[in-house]
Amino acid sequence: MPAVGKSLPKPASERPIRIAVDIGGTFTDLHVFDARTNQVHGWKIATTPADPSLGLMQGLREASDRFDFALADVGLLMHGTTVATNAVLERKLARGLLVTTEGFGLRIAAPILPRLTPVSLGQSETRS
Repeated sequence: MPAVGKSLPKPASERPIRIAVDIGGTFTDLHVFDARTNQVHGWKIATTPADPSLGLMQGLREASDRFDFALADVGLLMHGTTVATNAVLERKLARGLLVTTEGFGLRIAAPILPRLTPVSLGQSETRS
């Protein structure tokens, strides 16, 4: 129950700002839709690789100031990243293991296999 004199925040569906974020290896891109004006704005800030959330939060503050909205007005934040994809393509991942049903692993990797030389495509082990 809110304190006396305090109101509950608006439900997300009633907040006018929608933001889509893509955290890339070099830049973090933000696209802001303001339902009050029906405008879409773009903002770009350097990605902070050691902690991508720092660049994201800085970008949100800068976009808020530049496009005149309060962070409390954000009703939706959609987040995507190419950092994991870049790590796969650049082979900067720790060693790991993918366990799937027969053939599934090759189907999900098919879009990138022509560009990558797999470390091993040997026979998989089948467990009964």
